[in-house]
Amino acid sequence: MEAQGCDELASQAPSATFVLLTPDTKDWRVCNPDRAERAFVPGSTFKVPHALIALESGAVVDEHQRFVWDGLQRMAPVWNKPTSMAEGMRNSTIWVFQRIAKAIGWEREQAWVRRLNYGNGQVGPASSLTEFWLTGPLRISAIEQVAFLNALRAAALPTPKVNVE
Repeated sequence: MEAQGCDELASQAPSATFVLLTPDTKDWRVCNPDRAERAFVPGSTFKVPHALIALESGAVVDEHQRFVWDGLQRMAPVWNKPTSMAEGMRNSTIWVFQRIAKAIGWEREQAWVRRLNYGNGQVGPASSLTEFWLTGPLRISAIEQVAFLNALRAAALPTPKVNVE
């Protein structure tokens, strides 16, 4: 069903989409359904499943585990310091998640992306381990993303609730 405000969204941002799921009623509201069904690389939205995979695989002890900054100056000052996974999520610190990907390893990353039924499930070759969510081949649509987040919220993923919290 089309959400209210879709005309306004289309006039301001014709290529944008909006997806809302009301979990109790399973009522979906979508603006620009064609765009909502088209898959794109997840980029920063992959931080949520990536953190879950890191915890599940044991690559990270907990969200407070700190990663030593490599000294490279990056665009945002907040990226230029030792950072925990929780801080990395808040600040979208790519280098933290690249380190996490290396700690998880290609085989476990691929297995978990498929196990979580995340997007097209494609991590790609081992050479893409530190950027598959930024450049592909992993892709997910807005509708799939909302469905994943709903499964996470409902504790319907194959993971213990403690790692979801």
